[in-house]
Amino acid sequence: MADACTGRYNTIDNISFANNFPTALTISTRYRESHCGYYLPANGDGPFQIIAKDYGTGQITLEIFTQSIQDFIDFAKNKINRYEKANKADIKPEFKINLSIHDMI
Repeated sequence: MADACTGRYNTIDNISFANNFPTALTISTRYRESHCGYYLPANGDGPFQIIAKDYGTGQITLEIFTQSIQDFIDFAKNKINRYEKANKADIKPEFKINLSIHDMI
């Protein structure tokens, strides 16, 4: 089981680093969703359960694994940007929340 959880750590770390995204956030989300398995869920949503993409089913290839990591990072950054844009609206200062990727670790 340990190798299943750490076997592709360098891939996750490299992609996270290239995107200025915390590796710990990528890992914790991926393994929370997939339980360290390198297989695609039967519903085709992928290891991060991003329903906007269909990754197919069965064993996960390195290519699909790499793409799913990139898709998750893009998805998370878009959510944070959307939140920050909405947060700039006319909201009382005491109700505003400063959210950044690096505050999540």
